[in-house]
Amino acid sequence: SVLLRQNHHDVGEWLRRADLFGKMEESEGGGPAGSARALAEATRAVDARKAVNGRPSSLWARLAEIYEEGGDAEGARGVFTRVCDDGEYEFRGPDDLAVVWTAWAEMEL
Repeated sequence: SVLLRQNHHDVGEWLRRADLFGKMEESEGGGPAGSARALAEATRAVDARKAVNGRPSSLWARLAEIYEEGGDAEGARGVFTRVCDDGEYEFRGPDDLAVVWTAWAEMEL
């Protein structure tokens, strides 16, 4: 939390935060829903041009993975559609977008 206040573009810290929420009990605001909330917040907070300690594409891929693991393939497709088709997030380069497209293709297989 303190590290994210110092630099909210730190992808690695956002992923760690999501993992912490995933390990918490749902009654405490954790579990998959808490992890998804943290990652959704991260996708709004991280500017791809300022991102450090990881690629923003990993935030989007992990968010979709949480939906998929929870049995919500439509939710995962919604995440991928927002970023790949609707262009909701502007990546630094085409490589980051390609990572998300690849994760989408792997999910559909």
